[in-house]
Amino acid sequence: MVSSAHILKESAAAPATYRLVVRSAEEAVRTIQSQWGGQAKVVSVRQVPGQGLAGLFGRPRLEVIARVGESVEANPPLPNAWSTTLDDAESQLRESREERGADEDVAVARAGGTSVALAPESETVDALPLLVDLLRRAGFSESLRNRLQLAPEWERVRSAPLHRQVAVVGKTLRDLASARAVRPVTSRVAFLGSAGSGKSTAFSKWIMRHVAAGGAVGRVVHLGESRAIPTILQESAISAGLVAETLAEGGSGSTLGSDPVALECGALSLTDPEARRMQRRRLDRDQISTRILVLNALYDVATLQRIASAGREVGATHVVFTHLDELTEWGRLWELLVEGELSPLFLSTGPSAVGSREDDVIAAVLRRTVPGAGRV
Repeated sequence: MVSSAHILKESAAAPATYRLVVRSAEEAVRTIQSQWGGQAKVVSVRQVPGQGLAGLFGRPRLEVIARVGESVEANPPLPNAWSTTLDDAESQLRESREERGADEDVAVARAGGTSVALAPESETVDALPLLVDLLRRAGFSESLRNRLQLAPEWERVRSAPLHRQVAVVGKTLRDLASARAVRPVTSRVAFLGSAGSGKSTAFSKWIMRHVAAGGAVGRVVHLGESRAIPTILQESAISAGLVAETLAEGGSGSTLGSDPVALECGALSLTDPEARRMQRRRLDRDQISTRILVLNALYDVATLQRIASAGREVGATHVVFTHLDELTEWGRLWELLVEGELSPLFLSTGPSAVGSREDDVIAAVLRRTVPGAGRV
């Protein structure tokens, strides 16, 4: 049953979860404010492609999940206004998926058994075009820009000077990244990464810093079919008073014992799921609990996400970004720092195993993308 828009306001008195499909974050903010005021809490934002010809030529729309009414207060507070955790929202949304034409652009909501269609509106222009453009040029993905625009803080600084708008965005990003749990690094560590990621260099940097800080490394092991150990790894192990050795990647049985170990795995395959499963089984068998994925920050966001997904299949727990000395659009890293599941470990900013590393990842990325972060 399709009702008029005023029923949407009336239905908000009961706890409910709603789904809106809109053309922009600005339209979502206007709709939420006009229908529910301060009663609604945004819990998810994601892009959805249009169907039919709209999917080929139309602009992607935003799907916004909002909680309204008593359920907003009854649930534990979410870490931020656009958390990707949907909890049981999926089970509450049972709206039918109807084919839409290329010209149709409506917002759809559902409360209990009532579906509501809101009248489409003309295309809008972002109210803070300069700030949006700054974020875009800094490398922020469209998805993350949309999430930021749905934050309550964004609305409050709409008419504020630009430096205050930038500071609020920076503080929001810091809060988002800091809200994620940080996994500890154990005594059994493996470095993972695709070809060209800078894995051997990052591994060598970690060994040097770890030993210098008094950390224990019983064995330094390079897994691979070739007996050759990367030169930088060999030199770093010697400098740290250790001996690097090579083991066959596909060896059978547990060969690493139970002492502290630092392990460099062979190249992570992006095309062979079975190779990833074998790599994970090897790490599981040798009880390697800390698995550090090395990502080349020069790759585009889609490629970074694809490699991160492959890394998670192998059980990655942390992430290291490399090639930062060549990166110009640092904003692209926020997609993984805010939305990703891996704990950031450090940034690699040069080819040397000594120095050229930043351990406070969030502060370093903020400094290069949002100057004045937190000073509001």
